[in-house]
Amino acid sequence: MKLKSKKNKIYISFVAVVAMIGSLIGNCGTVFAEENWDSAVKKVEQVRKTDLEEEKKVTLTVEKNLDDIPQKKKVDIEILIDASGSMKEKDENMQQAKNIINKFISGVDGNYDRVGITVFKGPSVIYGKNDLEIKSETSIKTIYPLGKDLNAAMEAVNSIKAGGFTPLLDGLAKAEEDLDNNSRADADEKILIVLGDGHPNIGPERDYYYSATGNYYGEHSNYYPGSVIKNKIDELNKKLNNDEIDFEEYDRETSKLSKELGDYPGAEKKVIDTSYINTNALLKGRVYDNSKAEFYDLRYLIEQRINSIKNKGYKVYSMFLNNEQIGSSNYREFLEDTKENESLFRMMASDESKFSYAGDLAQLTKNLREVSSDIRSFNYNLKDTVEQGYSIVPGSFKCSVEGIKEIVNNNAIEWHVNNIGDRRFEVSYNIVRKIPQKLNNIPNIRAEDVTIKEGDKFDALKLVTAEDKEDGIIPSGNIKVLGKVDTNKVGKYEITYEVTDSNGAKAIKRITVTVVPKMQLINSIPIIKAEDVTIKEGDKFEALELVTAEDKEDGIIPKENIKVLGSVDTNKVGKYEITYEVVDSNGGKAIKKIIVTVDPAIKKEEGVAKVTPKKESKKKENSFVKQKDSPKTGDFGAAQYLALGLISLSSLGLGMMRKRK
Repeated sequence: MKLKSKKNKIYISFVAVVAMIGSLIGNCGTVFAEENWDSAVKKVEQVRKTDLEEEKKVTLTVEKNLDDIPQKKKVDIEILIDASGSMKEKDENMQQAKNIINKFISGVDGNYDRVGITVFKGPSVIYGKNDLEIKSETSIKTIYPLGKDLNAAMEAVNSIKAGGFTPLLDGLAKAEEDLDNNSRADADEKILIVLGDGHPNIGPERDYYYSATGNYYGEHSNYYPGSVIKNKIDELNKKLNNDEIDFEEYDRETSKLSKELGDYPGAEKKVIDTSYINTNALLKGRVYDNSKAEFYDLRYLIEQRINSIKNKGYKVYSMFLNNEQIGSSNYREFLEDTKENESLFRMMASDESKFSYAGDLAQLTKNLREVSSDIRSFNYNLKDTVEQGYSIVPGSFKCSVEGIKEIVNNNAIEWHVNNIGDRRFEVSYNIVRKIPQKLNNIPNIRAEDVTIKEGDKFDALKLVTAEDKEDGIIPSGNIKVLGKVDTNKVGKYEITYEVTDSNGAKAIKRITVTVVPKMQLINSIPIIKAEDVTIKEGDKFEALELVTAEDKEDGIIPKENIKVLGSVDTNKVGKYEITYEVVDSNGGKAIKKIIVTVDPAIKKEEGVAKVTPKKESKKKENSFVKQKDSPKTGDFGAAQYLALGLISLSSLGLGMMRKRK
């Protein structure tokens, strides 16, 4: 199976591996104990609290000593950690892995156990200014020799920095050396835990390498597949000839072996050319990363080393954290496809139960717990009672050991765990209660809408008072004002008052403040008194003599303040318009127009004789004495009399018509 995402695989796997070794952390609190039950540290934390309810988290922790078990074993544990470049992808993930390793170390009993830390990484090369050069040398180091100072061991883990190739072979030799030199003679068990994330690629120095083509299987390839597969095929031939198997089985098995033989590569041995700088030349042939065949040569050397470790009675746990990176050499993909890397780690483990593959978290959890249970196992019997007035929050139970189910009987809770390697056992659950509600009156805020003039001063707190039934009068300093009023701008503004009493009850009151324009002074306009007038032709005319003006605020307005527009020609009969304009002290303006009529002047008649009409004549006739001079303007002439006659005739005709009707 190919991994779709390889870069992040190591961190998930590595964290899971070490988390399964030691995922327990202690808390301080009050200790309770009951007969026949484990004593536990009980810690109660408030999770949340509102006006209506309160929730708490209850945590129970039991940490056992070797005195709690009848058989006490002294165990020396060497941890071999791969710190190659593939472990360096993200610093935060590497730090998380360190933290989980340290959790495992903190779970060890320093009174009986010893822990050692060995790290392997490098070398690494980079392209420098002129050519390829070594960036870092191989680092195979026991950063903390087997000992009981667990704090020092954890500090050593925190100091790990990853980078470079993967010298697993050298790391195994160094870890074996620490076990040989520093493990106790009277230790009941000596354990090596190997944490690796990819295929090894650094071996002993040499002056040759194996290219990717050719039919050479390498110095050590006879063990597998080489002659091993050929010997198996020969054995099948013998069984077929002796009728020990039928042809169908023979054909099936030989086909399988032939395919297997074809899957394993040949290679061509080549001398390293030192005439130019390359990785092989720079590292003196230590890079076993050139072809498939080199993996098997290196695998053989690793197998020899691991057998040496096992033969000394050391128990080996191997944990394969698959972080294989497919590179330019297609044999890396081959290793992933054929699971040869996984097979290498299986081979290193003392038995199948001591091997863990990070891709299977459930199996990995089981295998890693066996690391602890192989050292020693514990039984736990834990009991707790739900605090009075509280109830258990459904789904809130958590346990440090998977698969452990709590037993709940009303307010009593029990946990029972047998034969686990965890020296520390922890459970938790949440409880909740309803908070009785105290009757509390909310504060009363008094404030009303208000209208102010533009430019007035405004203080919101002068418009409000507040009091509370329980607290009494509330000081203005405890009244919160939200909103602002711009008294220089006409408009409506919202002001919000907030008051909270001593019991937390809150009241809100909103008012509207209206800013109106400033009031302007009302000014009455002047009153002009003047009437139309008729004068005779030739009369004197003075317009200001015909007008008076007065104002409510200013009183009588002097005539010199009255403006006259228009003129009258008294020597010419006709109608003339005169306009008076008056402006008071406040700018109020009044206008008055009159009509001045100039009539003709009437002169004395000369030589007028009255003619008495004849009696017999029914029609009255007016006789006129001819004047010496022609009539002047204003005297009756012929035209005037003619008009008068026409009016009379019209009246007569109208009367006759009415009679006829």
